[in-house]
Amino acid sequence: MAVYVANYRQGSVLAPLGQLVRSRAALLALASAAAFGVVDVGKRVSMQALDITPEGFVLTMLVLVAALLSPSAVTHRDAVDWRADRRLLALAGLVLVIGQHLVAVAFETLPASVVSPVVNTQAVVAVFLGSLLLGESHVRIRMAAAGLAVFGVVLISLG
Repeated sequence: MAVYVANYRQGSVLAPLGQLVRSRAALLALASAAAFGVVDVGKRVSMQALDITPEGFVLTMLVLVAALLSPSAVTHRDAVDWRADRRLLALAGLVLVIGQHLVAVAFETLPASVVSPVVNTQAVVAVFLGSLLLGESHVRIRMAAAGLAVFGVVLISLG
């Protein structure tokens, strides 16, 4: 419902659904959401079945991601001015580690069906920051859609 409201402009009430089916970006976003759902359940299962601590999970994940992305990083190493951006990159890395640790602790203590929707309310933050910092259009409609998404998260968490 939130995605529908975010994409409705004027005209036919079915137009946003047609846009969704024809938009490569929207289809990739849906595929990404499905992948995140599988990963979120996988986090919970791997932490329980393998008895991995949140710290161990985050360390393993970061090492695996670094290993998988290193060929691309080496190929595109000139895309970033490492020396000039080192503080910003270190800050981004620190925020990533803290965020991943908090998510891992949440998955350790709560059901994935509760944690995953709550964690993914980050989309609301993205909508707000996108309109505030990037000047993205249709702010009111997108914020209304974000509100619907949060309402849905609350329903899932309570249910």
